[in-house]
Amino acid sequence: MISECRPTSIRSHDSTKWRWLPVGLVVVGLLMCALWWPRANVFEVNGVPFRIWVAQHPDFLIQDPLAIIGTNAIPHFIGILHEPAESPKVFQVKAGIWKQLPQRLQVRFYRWYPVPRWQLKRTALFGLRFLGTEAKVALPEVLRVGLAETNRMVIATALTAALNIAPESPETFAFWRVEWERTNHYSRHDLALYLHSARYPITAAAPFLLKEAEQEVEPVTVLEAFEFLGDAARPAVPHIIRELEHQTFSGNMLVLLERLGPVSSEGMATLVGRLKDENPGTVAIALRALKSIGPEARSALSAIQPLSAHSDPTIRMLAASASAHIQGNLEAAIPVLLDGLEGRLSGARKSDMRVEIRQEMPGLVTGGTEAAAILLGELGASARAALPALETRLQDKRYGVRLSAAQAVWRITGDAKKALPALLDILDSQPQPKEGQSSAPDNYELIRAIEAIEEMGPAAKDAIPSLKRVYTFSMLARHAVNAALVRIKPTSP
Repeated sequence: MISECRPTSIRSHDSTKWRWLPVGLVVVGLLMCALWWPRANVFEVNGVPFRIWVAQHPDFLIQDPLAIIGTNAIPHFIGILHEPAESPKVFQVKAGIWKQLPQRLQVRFYRWYPVPRWQLKRTALFGLRFLGTEAKVALPEVLRVGLAETNRMVIATALTAALNIAPESPETFAFWRVEWERTNHYSRHDLALYLHSARYPITAAAPFLLKEAEQEVEPVTVLEAFEFLGDAARPAVPHIIRELEHQTFSGNMLVLLERLGPVSSEGMATLVGRLKDENPGTVAIALRALKSIGPEARSALSAIQPLSAHSDPTIRMLAASASAHIQGNLEAAIPVLLDGLEGRLSGARKSDMRVEIRQEMPGLVTGGTEAAAILLGELGASARAALPALETRLQDKRYGVRLSAAQAVWRITGDAKKALPALLDILDSQPQPKEGQSSAPDNYELIRAIEAIEEMGPAAKDAIPSLKRVYTFSMLARHAVNAALVRIKPTSP
């Protein structure tokens, strides 16, 4: 009996011992995690530790949620960038240990959730990029990471971050140049895009871009990078004209010539030729480009004149506006533009007019009443005769018309008394985003209204409370409000 019981006792003891083995492994795993994982970051976003929050908002997803956190995130982004590199094997061990943990332990130690360190760094760089000039204190660390990294995605993100944080910095350009000189032609297209995204006249890049444009078969992306380079873009104009011959990219090149303004004068003959295009949209862009050239486009007047009888009302308005600006006789355009404002121009609208927005947003076009209001505003004080008609549009049911009319009234009078209330109504009518969310990133009415207020400078001091209310609605709103506050009150936070 006794001898028969002994084996049973031994088996029970062994079973108990092995039952504790998984628990021991978990304990060892937790100790290893404690050694390997970075120290917990006390900064939290809505109760979530910052590193976990960053992991939950990878890359572009961090842009608008970051508008609420703002510069508070910068030291914590820098902390992530300071973390040492991590080998794939170490990460695999972390991930393996995590998977073995019971769910209740995962919930308790969720701040140790394994995320590849290179991915966290990339998202941190995205965050600094979206904060733009507000993140200048982080520039040295961004440059250090970009120049020391071997992960190409991290390098590219560091470069775009540097270009958006401090495009004027010689160190930023040096970083861009290093990448330009050591990469291949395909990647140079990406580098041209990064440069363009800075929306800043980095004129030192012009010779590099020009050489590439001379060698490339389809240098459209490289040529578009000249948009903000001002007079330094003049040598690129012949290449832009050449690309106009390719139907696929003609619209891109026409818009580029319009934005370059007087620098585009060498391409005037080609622009005049486009006035005879069968596509009304092409004619409309060509007219805007000739208008932007100004008095140097005087030889184009004979080609513009017949368009005053065009069947498309938008083209008739653009032709009147272009002729007035080229001749320096701005009042001449008022009758046609007033007819457009009041809806008295006959004909079917088949073309549109591009709306100028300083924030980096997808293109916006308009026509009819709104286009007429914008064009009247561009005439400035010369369009005083149009004020009564414009002021009636300040109560229009359409946001775009009210906004454009308000901006035109300001540009004509330089008086904010009537224009500012209309713009504030647009700002104040914007619904507050739900907690932890942002408004639609493509909220054109909001951004355009803020930019119109920015133009008013100190005259718009009454707008400060409304501007601060929409400050965190999105990252674009944050940037637009910052620019407006600088113009209104330079010392304003």
